[in-house]
Amino acid sequence: MIVNIRLEDNGAFVEVKKGRVSQWKKVRIIDIVTALNESIGRKVNTEPEPSPVLPPNTVGFIKYPEDSSHYEVVMYQPACRSTVIYEDRVFEDVGTPSAIYKFGVRQNRLCSTYMWAITEKVIRPETPLYCFPFYNVSGDNGHLCMGSNRIEINEPWELFKIPTAIQAMPSTRAYAFRNRAGLDGDSLFKSLQGKEFPTDWLVPTSKTINQILQRRV
Repeated sequence: MIVNIRLEDNGAFVEVKKGRVSQWKKVRIIDIVTALNESIGRKVNTEPEPSPVLPPNTVGFIKYPEDSSHYEVVMYQPACRSTVIYEDRVFEDVGTPSAIYKFGVRQNRLCSTYMWAITEKVIRPETPLYCFPFYNVSGDNGHLCMGSNRIEINEPWELFKIPTAIQAMPSTRAYAFRNRAGLDGDSLFKSLQGKEFPTDWLVPTSKTINQILQRRV
């Protein structure tokens, strides 16, 4: 007996050939896949996997199938006025641009943080990213230095608290300030007090939203 399988857009067709007698049957593709996997001892789960509860303004959720404890969440934060601590000085009501965060969690610990600025309110795959102008962010790459902070994250929704924690951390000269106004440190924060961050000061990166939604930055 010979069995041939043909997959087409409208389904699967199985030919069972015994001697000179050939018979074709139309079957569902999922039945073919299930049968093949069962034949090699793999159980196929056809039930949809439910999404975890995610923090507000989530743009994307990335799972690592080889490590069930590892995932990433991409979040958006609208432009705002914030308190910035620069070294030992406090600047109130500082215009802060809209931000995109990419948080990595492994074994219930925040293991990586990336941050960029954006100018668009409607986020699309091709939305360009800009260097975040402060908060110890390494420019194009977007890596945010969290210092010695070790933050426990038991569920993805708990990541909502991290942007506020970042704003409360002191900024330093760990990385260069990147803005088209040529301002640095105190002069930058004083110029932004009481007004919105000018989007034409932002320095573009080589990245888009779609690129950071891939598994690796």
